[in-house]
Amino acid sequence: MEQQQPDDTDDVTPPPESEEFRNWLELPPEVTATILHKVGAFDILNHAQKVCTSWLHICKDPSMWRSIDIHDSNAYGDYWFDTEGMARHAVDRSCGQLLEINIEYFGTDEFIHYLALNASKLRRLRLVSCHYVTEDVLKDTAAKFPYLEELEVQSTPFSTAAVEAVGRNCPRMKSLKSNALGYSPLQAQHDDVAVVIAETMPQLCHLQLIGNKMTNDGLKVILNGCLCLESLDLRGSYVLDQEADNIIKICSERIKTVRFPNEPIGEDEFRGKGMEHDQYSYGSLDSYSFDYLDHFEVEEPFDFDDGDLFFHEDDDLFDEEEEEWPWM
Repeated sequence: MEQQQPDDTDDVTPPPESEEFRNWLELPPEVTATILHKVGAFDILNHAQKVCTSWLHICKDPSMWRSIDIHDSNAYGDYWFDTEGMARHAVDRSCGQLLEINIEYFGTDEFIHYLALNASKLRRLRLVSCHYVTEDVLKDTAAKFPYLEELEVQSTPFSTAAVEAVGRNCPRMKSLKSNALGYSPLQAQHDDVAVVIAETMPQLCHLQLIGNKMTNDGLKVILNGCLCLESLDLRGSYVLDQEADNIIKICSERIKTVRFPNEPIGEDEFRGKGMEHDQYSYGSLDSYSFDYLDHFEVEEPFDFDDGDLFFHEDDDLFDEEEEEWPWM
């Protein structure tokens, strides 16, 4: 009887389990923190910290909250979130170590005052389409941000008095960006803003005044007062007469990067693009796979329902002091 030849597949030995699956709990805490930081504040608070208690402890470390980027989360699914409450909680977790914050499509004067009381070391503040923030709130709080270096305000109320307060109380200011498209609080001021900037922010390196109604006289004041300028963005400032006073030549000779009024404005600049630094470019938790959770035991059993979200309004889901979830 002819001997049956063995199937070639019988010689294939499956790789050991350790080569198939990585136990993420064995990663050094600083590596896990780096990975979780890229997830972003919204998904950390509503998803990532629920995975296990070790992740929760990492997510509560103040160093995780030196940079905060939160958009109005009510575009997520069918749920309604307390976005400002989430932002306040993120500020609380920073324990005074917050260095930069970007908020978009939400925010009130009360939140800016809360930020001023709890983030005195803030270096970068970015406000995009914060329509419930009044134009003078930065005037009232500027003195609480003595380390502020960068301020960007897009489609958000921002008065001349607020610009002056920032200039006089924030001596480290290096970058001021104002985009009045979609909101025009500065357009009626003409050259007042230019004069205030030149008088109070002579150390500016970067200045953006998109949609401002500054005249040639105002531009001259800025050029004479801000001698450290490396970039100047005047797009949408159509009152300027580029053909007069050698404006193009003077700006081009004195400033490294200049964008003139007639240059195009990108669609995303009407709604904001979020943090520009690569290290603060957050992704979504949806892009991460948690299949590995099936292959190791976490410290505590989690019966996690993705529909139960941390800042879902009218729900008090989490007791941080007890470090447990109500469905556990």
